[in-house]
Amino acid sequence: MNTLNIIPLTNTVKIFSTSDPEFWLLYGPVLLWLVLVAILFIYLLRKFTFGKWQEGENPYKNETFGMPRGVFRGTLTLSLLVFVLLFETLSLISPDLEARSEHLFTAFELMIAFYFGSKVMHHLTASDKKKNRDVAQVIQTREEKRKQPEAEDKDDAVG
Repeated sequence: MNTLNIIPLTNTVKIFSTSDPEFWLLYGPVLLWLVLVAILFIYLLRKFTFGKWQEGENPYKNETFGMPRGVFRGTLTLSLLVFVLLFETLSLISPDLEARSEHLFTAFELMIAFYFGSKVMHHLTASDKKKNRDVAQVIQTREEKRKQPEAEDKDDAVG
């Protein structure tokens, strides 16, 4: 029974003790990046979510984890960019890597296209709503100004 418990442990150790340079060129920076992102989120959680606010309560309390808007999206986008740049750089060293990770690049391109496409549509619709509201206010003020002389003319005719 003890040998069964040791076998998975030795397999795990073999994975991390591999001498394949391609493995460490790829996964070393990825692991470093993930550790840095985890440290960043711990810092942001302490500062924004659990921090003491001197002027009342957290202004970001309605956002995800009480952090400023876009922190997660920006970190995800930056992470994907770092990973693709890493893969592309390593594919110059090992041309075999690009053929093996072609589906990853396709998925990355689709995610970036969908993300930025949806953001553009969101901003367009938000700006359209604001423009429509502004145009409606201008029309309303013009109509009120047009009605004011008519009301003054009626007052003059009566008086």
